[in-house]
Amino acid sequence: MVSWYTYCMLSKKTKTSILLLVAILTLGFLLRFYKLSTLPPGLTWDEAGLGYNAYSILKTARDEHGTFLPLTFKSFGDYKPGLYVYLAVPFIALTGLTEVAVRLPSVIAGTLAIFGVYLLVNQLFDKKKALLAALVLSLSPWHIHFSRGAWEVNIFTTVLLFAIYFFIRSLKNSRYFIPWVLLAASTIFIYQGAKMLTPLIFLGLLVIYFPQVKKSFSSWLIPKSHKVVAIFSSLLLSFFFILNLTGPAGNRLARLSIFGYKPQLSGDKLFHNQPLLTSQLIASRYLYHFSPEVLFYQGSTITERGNLPKQGMLYITEAFFLLLGFAALAKLKNKQSRNLVLSLLFLSPIPASMTLAEFSTFRALFIVIPLSIISALGLHYFLTKYKKIITLPILFFVILNIVLTINIYFNHSFEGLAPEFNYGYKQAFDQINTLPEANNIIFTDVYGQPYIYYLFYNQFDPAAYQKINSYQGQGIDVGKVDRVGDKIEFHQFSHTEIFNHANTWFVGTRGNIPDEFNINDGRVEYYSEISIPNREPAFRLVKTSKL
Repeated sequence: MVSWYTYCMLSKKTKTSILLLVAILTLGFLLRFYKLSTLPPGLTWDEAGLGYNAYSILKTARDEHGTFLPLTFKSFGDYKPGLYVYLAVPFIALTGLTEVAVRLPSVIAGTLAIFGVYLLVNQLFDKKKALLAALVLSLSPWHIHFSRGAWEVNIFTTVLLFAIYFFIRSLKNSRYFIPWVLLAASTIFIYQGAKMLTPLIFLGLLVIYFPQVKKSFSSWLIPKSHKVVAIFSSLLLSFFFILNLTGPAGNRLARLSIFGYKPQLSGDKLFHNQPLLTSQLIASRYLYHFSPEVLFYQGSTITERGNLPKQGMLYITEAFFLLLGFAALAKLKNKQSRNLVLSLLFLSPIPASMTLAEFSTFRALFIVIPLSIISALGLHYFLTKYKKIITLPILFFVILNIVLTINIYFNHSFEGLAPEFNYGYKQAFDQINTLPEANNIIFTDVYGQPYIYYLFYNQFDPAAYQKINSYQGQGIDVGKVDRVGDKIEFHQFSHTEIFNHANTWFVGTRGNIPDEFNINDGRVEYYSEISIPNREPAFRLVKTSKL
């Protein structure tokens, strides 16, 4: 951040601030990197797909389907913006195709977001509040969880945060014009929800800072390089929007949008009509983002993949500081800073509210930025306005809440997270690859898309796979791969079929290989279970004998 000579010339107060920021960033990185290969305990389909496609780009400059350096990647029939894939390439080149390599871009982005929120709050308020905001975000359960997996939305959150910061800086110095334009434009290549949220937020910024924008606009476009970047970004975004809103790549929007939900309506059309129903659904989804059920304790509509098991998205003690933070915002004299924080808060859930899903913590991730800022404002108000006799016991309970939550995550979350992150695929292929080789492998597809784990954990040669890719479309945006070459097949099977295949690996669930299956039959050469505590086995493996 600063050179050693410059650091030595700084005041003691400034040095202390830098050291505190470095400590906060280090803490944030450690909370996002510690046990990364085993927590979350497994890879989601999307993580495995991102990783293998990055591996394929590294080895062949083509994705798994053979498309040359695509901007949008076809993933299980769905289409995703591809920047995360390219970000993962250098890490896979350095460390190989591993869980850590796939997740490192998200870890780094999550750590950078802590620095980004510091910069933004320092620009809007002051250094003390900025340090507190960085600390709050570094410890945020919501943000920690999504910084530990290969989530495109986490990269998007960080990039959009820096785009906002550079936009505000550009109002006083036009040299920051190119950074915010490029960062804002790049969000569209990272995450689907950016197509709505990025324009909404920058429209809000234009309204809030209209007087400054009006003065700065001409200076923004004076340098030729600025004009070139603006025109290039506009053309590229136009092309990308057309590409993603039409044809197969637009299927996701058609399938997930709330506007595609049109049930049969009966009764009085005044109160039972499609526009009213759609409005009610959007409103209910939007308001649910702010409910105590979501924020402070686990609600029924939150999957354990989307949060720390048995925990809300924020610390329960954070509710107190949020209330104080809103009070501090209300008293704030700088209306533009106040309006910016509130606009980020109220705009963030809009894209997530437009989907069929009742609630999704990952689509609403950006809301963690304004919530952290508001909590920091409340914490600053609390520390400066209340006496130590009050602050010390409350801070004790806050720290206790943080320590217990982090302890639950790192030491007691395996049982809850394992099934949500498809635990068992790695362990199954490890056994198959280390035990006696069989003629064939038959792997259940009951959980969907097992082929991607076979490709990932075997580091299957991408050039070879592109030649034998047997993807089959199965609807508006889904598909399957039923085999990879002649050795492994992915489909359902019953236990009665097992002894029809000699020298074959069978990998299935309890439904495929039930409790009554006779593992002592002489034709069973090997049997094992991959188990999750207090749950039914993730997989059962049977290898039949050669005769």
